[in-house]
Amino acid sequence: MDRTLKYPPFIFVLLISSGIVLAHVLKVGFAFLIFLNFILFLLAFLFSKYLKLYYLFIGLSLIVLGMNCTFEKAKRLKEDLNLGSTYFIGRISSFPSEILSPHGTKVRFKFKCDRKIGRQFWFRFDQTLLVSLPKPDFDLQYGDELLIKGELKKPQESRNPGSFNTEAYFEREGIFAWVHLKEKRDTLLLARGKGNFILAFIGKLRWHLIKMINKNIPPPQNSVVSALLLGDQKNIPFEIKDDFVKSGSAHLLAISGGNIALLSGLLLLFLKWFSFPKRFSYFVTLVALIFYCLLTGWSSSILRATFMACAYFLGLILKQDGEAMVSFSWSAIFILIFDPFQLFDPGFQFSYITVFALLTLIPPQEKNISDKFSRTILGKTFFSLKQIFLTSFVAWIGVMPLIAYYFYLWNPVAILSNIFTVPYFSFVITGGFFWLIFGSLNNFFADTLALSLDFLTRILIWLCKVFASFPYAYIHVKPPPILAILLFYGLIFIYIFRNFLKSSVLKFLILILCIANFLFWKELLNSETQKLKITFLDVGHGDSIFFEFPNKGNLLVDCGSGGILDQGRITIAPFLRSKGINTLDAILITHPHLDHYGGVRYLLNEFKVKRLFDNGDRTSYDYETIFKNRSLERQILKSGDQILGFGEARLDILYPYKRVLEDPTKGPNDQSIVFKLEVGQFSLLMTGDIEEKALSQLKCLKEKLKSKILKIPHHGSYENKSEEEFVTHAQPEAVIISESENNTYHLPSPLTLNFLKNFGCALYQTGFCGAIECITDGKSFEIKTRSTKN
Repeated sequence: MDRTLKYPPFIFVLLISSGIVLAHVLKVGFAFLIFLNFILFLLAFLFSKYLKLYYLFIGLSLIVLGMNCTFEKAKRLKEDLNLGSTYFIGRISSFPSEILSPHGTKVRFKFKCDRKIGRQFWFRFDQTLLVSLPKPDFDLQYGDELLIKGELKKPQESRNPGSFNTEAYFEREGIFAWVHLKEKRDTLLLARGKGNFILAFIGKLRWHLIKMINKNIPPPQNSVVSALLLGDQKNIPFEIKDDFVKSGSAHLLAISGGNIALLSGLLLLFLKWFSFPKRFSYFVTLVALIFYCLLTGWSSSILRATFMACAYFLGLILKQDGEAMVSFSWSAIFILIFDPFQLFDPGFQFSYITVFALLTLIPPQEKNISDKFSRTILGKTFFSLKQIFLTSFVAWIGVMPLIAYYFYLWNPVAILSNIFTVPYFSFVITGGFFWLIFGSLNNFFADTLALSLDFLTRILIWLCKVFASFPYAYIHVKPPPILAILLFYGLIFIYIFRNFLKSSVLKFLILILCIANFLFWKELLNSETQKLKITFLDVGHGDSIFFEFPNKGNLLVDCGSGGILDQGRITIAPFLRSKGINTLDAILITHPHLDHYGGVRYLLNEFKVKRLFDNGDRTSYDYETIFKNRSLERQILKSGDQILGFGEARLDILYPYKRVLEDPTKGPNDQSIVFKLEVGQFSLLMTGDIEEKALSQLKCLKEKLKSKILKIPHHGSYENKSEEEFVTHAQPEAVIISESENNTYHLPSPLTLNFLKNFGCALYQTGFCGAIECITDGKSFEIKTRSTKN
C-alpha cells in the first residue's frame, strides 16, 4: 500500500499542509517568506543535479508556499475597523437563504461591501460581510446592489468551553465581520443584476426550486429535501439533525461526494444509453457538475467534491486514464493554495480523510475463493456485501477521532447504519433529481412526484432515528487531545506505508509509544483534578453555574433559558460533553423562572441525573410538567439544610425560610435558594435572583454572609440600599454578575456597577467575559475568563 508515495501531488499536499500549520504557530513577516521562497527555488535550480538536495529545497519551498498563502489571507481578515452602526453600499455575493426564527423569517447572505460612511464621508471598504435582516417586502437576489444600515460587529470566539467558535467559522469562510439589521426599512434596493449573469440565472433557478420544495413537501421533510438536493440545511429541526449525527449519517445532509458521485453516474449512464463518445460524456458530466456546484451555493463541502471529481474527469479527458489518488491530491492542493484556512475546516478534514482511507485501506476485491463461486448469484452477493461492509467500516475508522473531537461521540452504530442509509440515500437522491427536473417543467409532475419524495424522505428520517435509538449506538466521550489524534493517524500511516518504511517501522512505533506514555501520565498526574472548579457559564440573560469537586462529584446550579434558544442544548450540554461528563450528581434550581430552569428538560433527556434540588415552589405549571413520568429524586431545600456527598465541601442553605414559601406577598425571585459553599479557607455565596425583601432578611446573618466570592443577585439589578448593605456584610474579594451583553432589561444597573467599583472588589460579567472559571485548592483561588474583554 505504499503506492501513494509514487504520486508527487500527494507529497505536495502533505508539505503545503505542514506550511499552513506552521503559519499558525510561527510569527514571520510576509515579505521575508516571499524572499525565502525565491531563495529556495533558486537553490533547487542550482542543485538540480543532486537529487536529494533538489528534493529537499523543493519540499521546503512548498512548506513556505503554504505559509505564504496563509499569511496573505490572514492579513486581509485582521484589518482594524470601527465597530458600530453605520451605512454600507455593496452587492449580494451569495444566494440569500431564509431562516425561520422566533421573531419571524430572517434573510442571510454574504455582502461584498464597496463603501462605508464615516465622519459624514463615504470611503472605500472592500470587505465581505455576513448580513442578517428581517425578510423585506421585495425578494432579494444574487447581484442586487443595496444600501443598508446596520451595526458592524466582529465575530467572537466561543463564549463557553465546547461551544461553537464563530470567529473560526468566519475566518474559514473569508468573512470579515457581520452586520445585523433590525428593521426592514434599513434596506434600500439600488439596482439589480450587478453580479455575474450566469450566477444570477442560477440563483433565480435555485429560488424557484426551493419555493417548489416548500410548496409541495410538508415540514419538516421539506427542510431535509432542501438539504439533500440543494444544500440548504439551515431550517432542519435540531431533533432530526441530532439523529443523523448520532447514527453516523450526518454526512448525508451536506452535499458532498455522495451527491457528486451519484449525479456523475446517472449522467454517464444516460449518455451511454445514447451512445455518445466517452470523452464527450466526460466533458458533459464535468460541466454538469460545475453547474450543480453553483446551484447548491458553492459551499465548502460541494466545492471540495466538485474539485475532486473535475480533476478525475479532466484526467480521463486528457489521458483516457483517471487515477483517483492523483485527482484527490490535486483537488486538495488547489483548495489549500486558494483558501488555506480550509485545512482547519471540519468538513475538509472529514472529506479528505474519508477519501484517503477508502483509497488506501480497502484492498482490491478478492475473488480467489473459487472462480466458479464468484460467478454465481450467491458469490456476487457475498462479494458485494463484503465490499459494502468494508467501505462503511474503513470510512468510520478513518474519521473516528474527528467525530470524537468535534461531536464528543463514539458511534460504532455508524458502521451498520451507513450500510443501509447510504444505498437508500442514493435512491432518495435519484428520485429527488427526477422530481426537480420534471416537477419544474409541469405542475402535475410536481404535485404527483412530491408525494413519493415526501414518503421516501420520511423513511430516511425514520431510519436514522431507529439506528440512533439502538442500545449503545453511541457513547459521549471527552474530546481526545490533538496529540492523541496525531498518534492515531501516525499508526494508520505506518500501516499504509509499512512496505516503504521497512526497518523504520520500529523507530516510529517507539516514538508513538513514547507520545502515548506522555499523554497517559499527563492525564494521570493532572493537578487540576485535585482542585475545586466553578464555572459561571455565559447563557445570556439567565444563570447556570457548574461545580466540579475534587472527588469527581459535580453539581449544576440552574440551567439557563429554554425554548428556541435552549441553553441546555446550545451551551450547557456541549460544555459538559467537552469535559467527558455524562452523569450529573445533582441539579439545583434556585427558583422556577424560565431563565433558570428552561434548559433542564433537555439535560434530563440527554444526561443521567441522580438528584434534583429546588425550593418547593409548585406554582409553575410549565416547570412541573418537565418532571411528569420521570423517576427522579426531587428534594426541597430550605434554610438550615445541608447538601451532602461532595467530600470536604460544605454547602449550607441560608434561604428561603420555611415561612417565606407560604407567604403570598413574596414573589418567586424572593423565594430563590441562597447557599454558601466552603472548602478550606475558600467560600462562595450564591444568591439566585433575590430582591429587596430577601436581602433585608438576610442582612441579619452578618458574619455568615462573609465570602471570598459573591454572585450578585438578579443579574445585577439595583435593590436600593439593601443590596449595598448585603455586599458590605459579605465583604467579597471578587463579585460575578451573570448577564447578557446589551440585553433588553438594561442589566446590570449602572447604580449597581458604580457601587461595586467604589467598593473595591474585582468585578466579572459573563456578558463581557464569556464563561468565568474559578479554581481553588481551599487556600487561594484563581479566576480565569473565556474572553479578555472586561
